[in-house]
Amino acid sequence: MAVPRAASRAPGAPSDSQSARPAESESPTGYAELFLSLWLRADAQRGDSAAVKLLREMAPEVGLPSWGQEPPVVDRLVAVRRRPEGGSGWLVTVAAQLRSGKEEASVRYFDVPVLVSGDGPAQQVVVPRAPSEVGAPSGVKVPPSVYSGEVPVNSPLAQTVGDFLTAYLGGGPGVSDRFLATGVRLPAVVPAPYRTVVLERVAAAPGVGEGAVGRDGSVARVLAHVTARDGAVRQWPLAYALRLVARAGRWEVSGFDSALDSSSRGSVTGASALGSGHVLLLGLEAGR
Repeated sequence: MAVPRAASRAPGAPSDSQSARPAESESPTGYAELFLSLWLRADAQRGDSAAVKLLREMAPEVGLPSWGQEPPVVDRLVAVRRRPEGGSGWLVTVAAQLRSGKEEASVRYFDVPVLVSGDGPAQQVVVPRAPSEVGAPSGVKVPPSVYSGEVPVNSPLAQTVGDFLTAYLGGGPGVSDRFLATGVRLPAVVPAPYRTVVLERVAAAPGVGEGAVGRDGSVARVLAHVTARDGAVRQWPLAYALRLVARAGRWEVSGFDSALDSSSRGSVTGASALGSGHVLLLGLEAGR
């Protein structure tokens, strides 16, 4: 396991030439994740273990936990927040998905302090004290959706959406291309993961109406909810924000829509720029 160069002691205060706040390039989120991973796997009763030795390189003065007969099992660690603390310090909040014994997995949160000094090959990083367990970050209220209308599932618009997603998720390379607007490319999901895709409902932005095909160039923004079933008959509830354009009496998919709330007009990934003659071709993988 590679460990960044660590300091044998906490670095001192920055000089007058240094910024009062750490540079963005020095953000130590990965270092905090690595430290917490080692700390959760270390044990004071096994001071000669590889985890403890690596931990001491990163945090020479941090106390070690003692797990007894049931050490926690670390499933995953993810840094969810960071903020600068003083001239050379950062406080990184890391979410840890843990299991212990027969207990179900739980998510717990730890604040990890990190001190950074210098830059480049001479940079020194150290964790000066043990992590602090803290509460989960506060949730936010979901903003009003821009997709406030409902489109009948038997409308031309909903049928095009359903056919496209069925081909996109279950058809393999090139199958969904016939539903795309001219000049638009969306890389297929390969290998095709689903056997069936059922369109449950279609919500739409204002102005779409009942989903009839509009005049050439008319744009419809929709949010489609589908249930996809794979070869093991597992059900996957998925949602796709799409933008479609009317042409020659039919709806065509012009890309994935990025709008998340009513305050944004949204943007399109993989769609032709309508009316400009230019084409935006961006790769997109399902689920990202």
